Amino acid sequence: MTMYRTKIYSVFLAVIFINAGPAVANETRVLATIQPVQLIVSELLRGLDEESSSLLPAGMTPHDYALKISDMKRVKAAKLMLWLGPEVEPYLVKMMGNKSSIEALNIRMLEGIEHLPLRSLAGGHHHHREESARDPHTWLAPNTALQIATVLVARLSKVDAQNVAIYQQNLASFKQNMEKLDRYKGVFLHSGAEFVVHHDAYQYLEAFMGLTPSAVVTVEPEVSPGVRHLTEVAQTIKAKQISCLVGGPALPPRLAFFLFKGRAADSYRVIKLDPLAGGGFESYSAFMEDLASRLAQCVSGES
Repeated sequence: MTMYRTKIYSVFLAVIFINAGPAVANETRVLATIQPVQLIVSELLRGLDEESSSLLPAGMTPHDYALKISDMKRVKAAKLMLWLGPEVEPYLVKMMGNKSSIEALNIRMLEGIEHLPLRSLAGGHHHHREESARDPHTWLAPNTALQIATVLVARLSKVDAQNVAIYQQNLASFKQNMEKLDRYKGVFLHSGAEFVVHHDAYQYLEAFMGLTPSAVVTVEPEVSPGVRHLTEVAQTIKAKQISCLVGGPALPPRLAFFLFKGRAADSYRVIKLDPLAGGGFESYSAFMEDLASRLAQCVSGES
């Protein structure tokens, strides 16, 4: 799997907790490799002094990203590292091996995390691959986010006992924000809603909302599908009169024109959803609300 092997949106959070004594600070660093997980962290650190900066400069593609010396120093200095494991981020394996189990947190290995198998397009059909090939986009499942938040608060509370009350308050607030997403839970389960996905990156959110795409253009955005498969997708769209195409930031500009060929531009909808939370979201809950609401509008035909 190459989908996210060399992709990294990493955020360095330096949080300084001031002791009651004069001018003495105990510095705790939390480093998350991708933006959506950093957004979870930021919600749990509200009310505490913190600095946050993106590892990648704004607008730079994460494809084929190579860790710089400064990045390696950040990883080494992190007191708690949240990452997606060797299957997704193999470039961090060696450095993670030098950290203790307390300092490194593989969120895909947390107990209770939902895992869905990767879906395959082999033979032009959309089905699940073998169970061992897991879809890495686990952060798009609200239950997974809650589990990450719960474990993170437990670990932060151990290293920063004087701020336990703040962590617990922020965790309660985070849970309330996640509960607000329940209005999307299973809402399309029996609706028969039809839509097409360009990059198959939203399976966890789709499962949460009770959705299944009628067709998928590609499993990996870097891989261009063949004309035969594109034609099959276009035929599915025509046969089922589908009017919603969901794409990511890498959605080819002319793909919709090809798939909906012969139809007026106002007869279908195209939305771009960034699974890596590009767009300047201030919280994970705001990010997920944006994804869920726009996906719901697209498949239901709302403007």
